[in-house]
Amino acid sequence: MSSSSKIIKGAFWLTIVGLCNRIIGFFYRIFLSNTMGATRLGIYQLIIPAQSLCLAISVGGIQTGITNLIAASQKKGDTKASHQLFACACFLTLLLSILISMLLYRNSNWIAKSLIKETRCAPLLSLLSLSIPFTALHSCIMGYYYARQETKVPNISNLIEQIIRVTATILVYNFLSARRTEITGTIALAGLLCGEIAAVLFSFLWYLRETKKLSYLTLSTTYMKKIILFSTPLTCNRLLLTLLNSFEALSIPQKLITHGYTANQALGLYGTLTGMTLPLLLFPTAITNAVSLMLLPSIAAAYAANDRRSIETAIDQTLKYCLILGIYTTGIFYLAGEQMGLLLFNSKACGTLVKGLAFLTPFLFLSTTLSSILHGLSKTTTSLRLNCIRYLIRISSIFLLVPTIGLKGYLWGLLISDGFFTLSSLLILRKSHPFNFSFQERIAKPALLLLLSISLTELLLFLTHKTTSTPNWSTLILFLGTLTLLYLIFLIKFKILQKK
Repeated sequence: MSSSSKIIKGAFWLTIVGLCNRIIGFFYRIFLSNTMGATRLGIYQLIIPAQSLCLAISVGGIQTGITNLIAASQKKGDTKASHQLFACACFLTLLLSILISMLLYRNSNWIAKSLIKETRCAPLLSLLSLSIPFTALHSCIMGYYYARQETKVPNISNLIEQIIRVTATILVYNFLSARRTEITGTIALAGLLCGEIAAVLFSFLWYLRETKKLSYLTLSTTYMKKIILFSTPLTCNRLLLTLLNSFEALSIPQKLITHGYTANQALGLYGTLTGMTLPLLLFPTAITNAVSLMLLPSIAAAYAANDRRSIETAIDQTLKYCLILGIYTTGIFYLAGEQMGLLLFNSKACGTLVKGLAFLTPFLFLSTTLSSILHGLSKTTTSLRLNCIRYLIRISSIFLLVPTIGLKGYLWGLLISDGFFTLSSLLILRKSHPFNFSFQERIAKPALLLLLSISLTELLLFLTHKTTSTPNWSTLILFLGTLTLLYLIFLIKFKILQKK
């Protein structure tokens, strides 16, 4: 099977499973928002930066490193090297993650009080520490399979993790409710722990089952050094970005308080943004994330073989489909965002935020895939610089705009920062690997066809005496279904989407 066919097939199955996970995740988010409320959801979201930091140190660089190194070994047909690299990566990941987990557990009270500035996070951090080794090891195993462009195991393990997580969360909730115990983020963390344990067990047992020569699973000093040398810069890059992202996340509630909100109101608004709005906006990234995961080893292999044509084609096709999806979702979220917020989360604030951030979606999709391409081309330093500037723009908006105009200042920061990253990445890629880009074909035509689809859909709703102004599931489904169908028909009719 050709490299491009593997990308398409792998991305397709990753997308299908990703969409299933997102659908399950939506119901899960709805369940959490209803059981915990916006304030407790906000408190739970405050510990996510701690999780990101722990994973950045323990597996962030290693996962990307072994994806590149194993992809190169597979290209040479060196199966033994691939397995030895995998064994060394798992050893390093477990060692680092256990050490980080112990530090987090022992210092949870200090971190909650001094860094997060919310003492109610302390028990959540203690419980979170237990899941870190399993989450890190799971990521490491997935890196091995992505390097081989095999998506079967990642697909199944991710689905198992999600199902077990949701099931365990509901069981813990029922257990605590029966004893009239206060419902906090502990139910979500218990589910996370169970889900990651199940995913690691499945994926590692599958690996052992398909590996015919277990003698290859040996620790090699040579490969250990190779992984450390390759992954250390990546880990430092990931750690720096995670630190900036964590500082950004933790600063939002504090600056909302400066603007005039009470502590609980600020946490509630933060919970609505990070626990409801952003997951809704990021739902379609199941597609772009799948493409990104498959692009990295493919671009890395093409770069190693100096196959410029494949790289330029990948960039062009990535732009094309990300822009089509981005333009489509912008229209959907702008027109139906308020209804989605009310129907899904029973939150008017969520709906308002979704509508306000609708124009961010094309940049969200493009930034993910462009970042993957930059890493595949070994432009990690360039990617780091762009990401640092992106986060600094966001942080500046929090400190300069949020205290005066509220959360709207942060939304402007998001739009400007992601726009900067996307445009800068495109300019850098076009300079090193020239690709064709037509504003008319890539942006103007899809946008005009979307406007035509929206007009015809609104006319149909008017003729059937339905309106999107009043939240209603049947009207929303009819609107989305009709708009999607018309948009696809027009894209095919005008040859923007072609079967090649």
